[in-house]
Amino acid sequence: MRIFYDENKNGIWDTGDFLEKKQPEQIIYYPKGIDVRSNWDVEQIFDVTE
Repeated sequence: MRIFYDENKNGIWDTGDFLEKKQPEQIIYYPKGIDVRSNWDVEQIFDVTE
């Protein structure tokens, strides 16, 4: 699982531009595996304050 911050609100992740010195939008990955099974609900806390 991952979260990306869509800073320009265009609905997609932007890779940045070296020539314009723009950084890519930030991505945060969940640090552990998640056990997902069909027809099961999974609730997972994802702390992004770090």
